[in-house]
Amino acid sequence: MVPGAIICCGVYGAFVHVGIAIDDNNIIELHGNGLVRAISRARFLDGRSGERLFIACDKNATALCDTDAADRAIRQLYSYRNYHVLKHNCYYFISEILTGKAQRVTTFDDFNMLLKNKFNSSVYWDEVV
Repeated sequence: MVPGAIICCGVYGAFVHVGIAIDDNNIIELHGNGLVRAISRARFLDGRSGERLFIACDKNATALCDTDAADRAIRQLYSYRNYHVLKHNCYYFISEILTGKAQRVTTFDDFNMLLKNKFNSSVYWDEVV
């Protein structure tokens, strides 16, 4: 993982949770209580059904990264946001971090389209080892 890389894992087989890496072991996420926090890889997976982390990559398996977005995410640490599982969720939060503006991104499909447009690349989710 590198700063600015987009990370995901499965949640109970029904959702995909996303965050942004800030270094090799820490990921910033929007928690379900609205807290923006930095957590380890292990904690990102803890309590979720996914046992593996995935990273957004291009067709050459190069991580899609935005270091400016990682910096924006760090500036949001320990703030609270109006969380809603369908409207203001992790996709919405990370899309705002990536673009610098609020957008209606509420599903994983929407999120993948945003990544495709932002990085001008197809998106492949490769396992983090």
